[in-house]
Amino acid sequence: MNNYLLFDMDGTLWSTVELTQEASKIISEKYDYFNEVKKEVVISCMGKPFMEVAHEYMPYLNDETAALLLNEL
Repeated sequence: MNNYLLFDMDGTLWSTVELTQEASKIISEKYDYFNEVKKEVVISCMGKPFMEVAHEYMPYLNDETAALLLNEL
């Protein structure tokens, strides 16, 4: 018997845009310095490396803080 595990990290098989937006809303309520991420920004970041996404989502934060928050999404 073969076992398989499939990862869809960039939304190829299903869209994670709404889930990402909802997560950003929750994080923005938790941290007053984090702004909710707009749908257009989420879509434009699909498939980009982690720190590029962090810079797009939070250009107003330093790398360390942005990476910590992005890990919560």
